[in-house]
Amino acid sequence: MASTPKARSGPLRRWAKFATHNPWKVLGGWLVVIVILAGLAASMGGSFVDNFTVPGAESQQALDTLQDQFPVAAGDSAQVVFKSDAGIADPATTEKITTFVTEAAALPEVIAVISPFDGGTISPDGTIAYATVQYAVAGVELDVSSVDALLHLVEESSVDGFQTEVGGQVVQEVPEPGSSEILGIIAAIVILLIMFGSIIAMGLPIVTAIIGVGTSILITTILASFIDLSSITTALLTMMGLGVGIDYSLFIITRFREERAAGRSIEQAAITATDTSGRAVLFAGTVVVVALLGLFVIGIPFIGLLGFGGAVAVVLSMAIAVGMMPSLLALLGGAMDRWAFVPNRHRPTEKTFGSKLTTLIQKAPALWFVGGLIILGALAAPAILNAQLGSADAGTNAADTTTRKAYDLVAEGFGPGTNGPLLVVVESDNALDPAAIDTLTAAISGTENVAFVSPPNYNESSNTAVLQAIPITAPQDEATLDL
Repeated sequence: MASTPKARSGPLRRWAKFATHNPWKVLGGWLVVIVILAGLAASMGGSFVDNFTVPGAESQQALDTLQDQFPVAAGDSAQVVFKSDAGIADPATTEKITTFVTEAAALPEVIAVISPFDGGTISPDGTIAYATVQYAVAGVELDVSSVDALLHLVEESSVDGFQTEVGGQVVQEVPEPGSSEILGIIAAIVILLIMFGSIIAMGLPIVTAIIGVGTSILITTILASFIDLSSITTALLTMMGLGVGIDYSLFIITRFREERAAGRSIEQAAITATDTSGRAVLFAGTVVVVALLGLFVIGIPFIGLLGFGGAVAVVLSMAIAVGMMPSLLALLGGAMDRWAFVPNRHRPTEKTFGSKLTTLIQKAPALWFVGGLIILGALAAPAILNAQLGSADAGTNAADTTTRKAYDLVAEGFGPGTNGPLLVVVESDNALDPAAIDTLTAAISGTENVAFVSPPNYNESSNTAVLQAIPITAPQDEATLDL
């Protein structure tokens, strides 16, 4: 048996000794903490909300003005698109659209419906039209049942020869939660089985990562009572928690198996793995946490809070890797290779490829540093030089979704820019001068890449007006950004 390496004193090593000597106490303590968090989440857990504000941005100023001066126009809307083989002017089609408009106006939380016959939103070829269903609040603030009622009405209205689809902010497609995470776990299981060739060695990182994600969700649910966390926080922390949770556990398990291959006892291997790889886990995790919390510097609250949610998952992953894993290794380390279909081929650390590569790099560190920078720069250059940033719209949704069909029908009937109207808000301390608004409308209409400008819509005090400028190009087109 190989000699035991010289012990180093430190909090991690002392903790590892305690955890390996008292595994059931440690695991029991974790169980108590999780049960307490679950009780708190059930009794005082808050709801996740979507409050997307961008302080200081001109678009945010426009929205704030609408909420103060023109609240009816500040809410989101749905765009219901009709396509008729017989034409929109066909009496039977006209009756169908009129009936739909009447029924839509009676739906929950709907404050107005603009018929295509009143709004003039009929395509030049007369086969496509759309109605606007207006709500008083943002789509994310609507009750789910209100959106479902609209979707149900749209589905019922669509018959042979008369297609009805719906798009807009109110009915944005949201991916089913959990599907991608489940696929990720399955992929991780396959990869870890191939790497380790052992069911237990594969299972430990998966189990600890899932525990970390579950605990993170409990904590963020409690925090949601005090701060506004977005509804996508749980999706983000699930992805991050699974990724770093598996990764950090792998650090320690890999080192544990190397120590075992070198002839160390289970206790010695668990302590050394926690003391050495545990340091790497804490260092790597701390860097990630600092980076995530750095999102607050951007100045967009919901982005910063998303980073905060991710940081919670990373902290829990670190805590479980160094706080729970030594006890699990003490209990299961002896059976690590019992259900293995590939023998443990780990070698002592000094004989591994990583150790040899490190020795080689240290002989010419400056050369390797410069070479690494060149490689990273070459890989990053395409994204840095050519990346086009923006928000995805319904044009990126799956082809069989109603939002994508509505998007395509609008582009077909009215041009691609109709899917991305630009909202222009005009405010004055006193009543607006119609002549000045007409001058503004004419100026916008004469701007390159503008297809159409809607007539101004005034609030009751006539001190705020709203115009819509329709670009010629699609929302994701760079020409629309220039406009």
